[in-house]
Amino acid sequence: MTIDAAGHRVAYGCYSGQWRIDWPLGGPAIIHFEAHDSHSAGTDVYSPSFERRVVPCMELMAGIVSSESDPTFKVAFSGRKRPGRYVLKFVPKGFPGAHSGRHLYNMLGGRVYEVDWLRADLLQPHHPDPEDTLKLILDSTETDKKVEMFVGKKEQRVLAQALDFFPWSSLSYSIHRGLRDILVAFSKSRMNRHQAELANILHNAVKQHAIELEAKGWESKFVSDYMADMAAAAVSADKGDSGDSVKVVTDIAMCIAQTSDAKKLDVTEFWTSEREILGTMDVVQKLMSSPAEA
Repeated sequence: MTIDAAGHRVAYGCYSGQWRIDWPLGGPAIIHFEAHDSHSAGTDVYSPSFERRVVPCMELMAGIVSSESDPTFKVAFSGRKRPGRYVLKFVPKGFPGAHSGRHLYNMLGGRVYEVDWLRADLLQPHHPDPEDTLKLILDSTETDKKVEMFVGKKEQRVLAQALDFFPWSSLSYSIHRGLRDILVAFSKSRMNRHQAELANILHNAVKQHAIELEAKGWESKFVSDYMADMAAAAVSADKGDSGDSVKVVTDIAMCIAQTSDAKKLDVTEFWTSEREILGTMDVVQKLMSSPAEA
């Protein structure tokens, strides 16, 4: 990070490339993304092009989930915490008092005063565990030590809505650790109940949509011999940071949804409902809760 007479410059590295923000004095913040790929043109079996959605991905780096379909929903997450017991509190328009991600959101041109905040309040040793809450076990800032996060009913509804509004991306990207820790832990039990079903749906979809996948640029032999197993393995693996798997899984899901417009995949109602039967949009959106990077 550099701050001088010329303005503000900062870079963020991730597995899929490097984000760079240049913010000259008196001018707008300009965001650059330089992708990197370990595959060569001669051996790459993947589709040659994928949509990049800079603004939603940068918001997730800042720890914010928002929705174009509901402009009033903008919620920021606290960062990863030190070991201990915490209670998650929903604070309307509380993001200006946060530290994690606030400056990055400012550089994006965001209005921090419009954003609600999920604040993590530390419980003292003499405080009992809060009643009528969901306890999540999260990673902490220290290796091999955990955080106990207690989530009340109101906050559970906010988390469910955040999952229903979670933005779609066909490329792997870096996610704010606090946001990722909480949403993955919150969604895990329901995801696990459908894990085998999701893997089977993806596996079968490759054969059904083979012509579409090849038309997108995927290599024919890869589609016929490897793609189905790779997609099923990605879901069955439970977690992972593979950019290759993200490309495979999301392109299959795009075929299932029969759309090439990523914005149409940003909204579902699965997490805020009690339904257990998966529809097309449920399959697509649920897949986006797991492929994420640190």
